[in-house]
Amino acid sequence: MSESEELSRRYPAVRVPAGVLARSTPTDDGFITPDGVRFHRALVVGVVTSKYVDEDREFAVLTITDDTGSVDVFAFEEWFEYASELERWTEVKVVGRPMEPREEGRSVPLRAEVIRPASYHEELLRRLEYELLVSEVSSEEVEAVEEVEEEERVEVSEGPEEAEAEEEITAETEAEATVTEEEEGGEEEAIEAREGEEDLAEVVRKVYERLLEHEEDMFSKQDLYEIIEEVAPDADEEFCERVIKELERRDLIFPIKLPSGKHWSVVVEWGV
Repeated sequence: MSESEELSRRYPAVRVPAGVLARSTPTDDGFITPDGVRFHRALVVGVVTSKYVDEDREFAVLTITDDTGSVDVFAFEEWFEYASELERWTEVKVVGRPMEPREEGRSVPLRAEVIRPASYHEELLRRLEYELLVSEVSSEEVEAVEEVEEEERVEVSEGPEEAEAEEEITAETEAEATVTEEEEGGEEEAIEAREGEEDLAEVVRKVYERLLEHEEDMFSKQDLYEIIEEVAPDADEEFCERVIKELERRDLIFPIKLPSGKHWSVVVEWGV
């Protein structure tokens, strides 16, 4: 097994937007994005906006761009010829290993392991997957904060004379305890809200995939409700409306007024 194959088995490629990858930071164990997502290998989807080819040393540098920014992709050996022939504005997906910048403050480049054609809706799906990763990282941080606060509460409660402490509880202490309970309730509500946003993002991703599978690209509200309910059987009208608004916000669908009523069209081509 080659070094590249061994690395692929050990570290699956993480979906990372181009501009986010370029702004990542090297660590002792791989790289970390500004959003806190750790990775050793990355998958980037975007458009070739510029290209440099060195025929003598047989390598090419592609600048891959999406709406978050650009990343430089170095193509050597078996991918040199393929990268050299790519035209500007070609949509591609690249799997590769991030490289440490030669100088501090420079962007992180990517060494290509695989370069393949891609499409706009594939980029949208990759972006949704990355946003889910970011949500998972944020949830882990919330759980870590909870554990620290719980340890601090335990340490505070371990006073030297518990019996005397109980007798000396005053109305002020009871009020503070009430405030603490309210704060804990607020934390639980925040966690529930975050988990709800994660569930929403996952449903949006699956609904968009279902929409792309349909032959037609125009849907009524009832059509969207039925697809949402297929993905999330417990969805009520309020949740269906949230999913539709989130699809609109991400530019995955857009509304159109027809004589028969309001419909939505699915974005399946590269936008201007």
